[in-house]
Amino acid sequence: MDEDVDAFKKEFKRFKRPSEDDIKDIIDFTQPERFNEILTIQTVVDPPPLGASISDVQSSCNELGLTLPSEWKVYSLKTIPGLIFITNPFLCGGQHYWIQKCLLQYPLLPNVTNLDSHISRTGSGQIWPMGDSPVSVHKDSLLYKLRWVTLGYHYNWTSKLYHKEHHSPFPSDLSLLSHFILSSVGFPDFKAEAAIVNYYHFESTLSGHTDHSEADLTSPLISLSFGQSAIFLIGGHTKSIPPLALMIRSGDIIIMSKESRLAYHGVPKILRPGNDDAPIPYCLSREALLKRREIQKDNTKCSICGATLIERDNSLKRGRNEKEDQKGEESYCSKRKALIDEQLSGSKTQEPNIKSPSIETQDDTPCNSTDNTVSSEVTDGHDFMCRDCEWLHLNWTDIECYMNYSRININVRQVGEIK
Repeated sequence: MDEDVDAFKKEFKRFKRPSEDDIKDIIDFTQPERFNEILTIQTVVDPPPLGASISDVQSSCNELGLTLPSEWKVYSLKTIPGLIFITNPFLCGGQHYWIQKCLLQYPLLPNVTNLDSHISRTGSGQIWPMGDSPVSVHKDSLLYKLRWVTLGYHYNWTSKLYHKEHHSPFPSDLSLLSHFILSSVGFPDFKAEAAIVNYYHFESTLSGHTDHSEADLTSPLISLSFGQSAIFLIGGHTKSIPPLALMIRSGDIIIMSKESRLAYHGVPKILRPGNDDAPIPYCLSREALLKRREIQKDNTKCSICGATLIERDNSLKRGRNEKEDQKGEESYCSKRKALIDEQLSGSKTQEPNIKSPSIETQDDTPCNSTDNTVSSEVTDGHDFMCRDCEWLHLNWTDIECYMNYSRININVRQVGEIK
């Protein structure tokens, strides 16, 4: 084997344990001026209406937790045609809804998880711990062992194929989100038919691979990231092409289309927060969620900062982890770390919520209930995000405890005609 065949593997090993000099080589889209030679700023197109229940683009954005497409920062790489990178386009507090879906609803039956070959799931198949005890974060818990969930057409990890008979309804909210984003960057015909939700922890990696099992390889893939930052590698159609390293932060979106659709890619490293950083980005904090709750529907103004969604400062609007107000951030960091230490301390003194391979059935209750149970019904219709906001406010501490060491990635694709 020629040495150049291992170019992807060589870079993967390098960035699995990156040095300070290696970190400088990572393309950081929050500092585009450093990479002018390889980055191109891309414009978005006006997306078409998504349905009769959505009257215009702004109401669509508010419903999906997004800023207006005209405000998005969209980039492409000159050396990887078809790759599109959108830096966090979510509204302040807009990511919370999708994280809740990934942890509480998308893993429910009839969707398929990596745990199904090891446990017997009954009823709704709830994996998220229920009850009044703090969420168990130890490595023996089912929640920690959850690695992937498949939606829509369920990918067969053994045969590497999709099968017509192995299918469940695709979540309507995720379909709307995917279609809206892709329509905004020039792919109005995209149809979300399958998704793989990956759950990473600090020690997790994703080896170099291509996504080539879909019958339709002309439609793009869209990947949405939430939680801890990660290093993402993407190269060419063979492993002999050295990949580029990209920094992915919470809320960032990658679209692989055209030539990049079949490019080798992987995740060698989930990054831990620095000593001076909060355990999770501000955009995932309870404070950001509270700002979301205070947004008034009629005039889409935030009652805390008083600005419209369009006028809101970029650091709030995009939820970036930038120290624009160092004093305020230090205060936030110290308070958040104290809260998390308290939460983790409480969980250590509690018995694990799930004590056996089977999961007992819980009665389904609406998401705005003060109970900790969650409905297995796929939320549909206008303003679904607002309906879950109260539940999130009451239960976010548990979810935040999980996100302190985790990254969630949603990969949506159009499968095409399955023979």
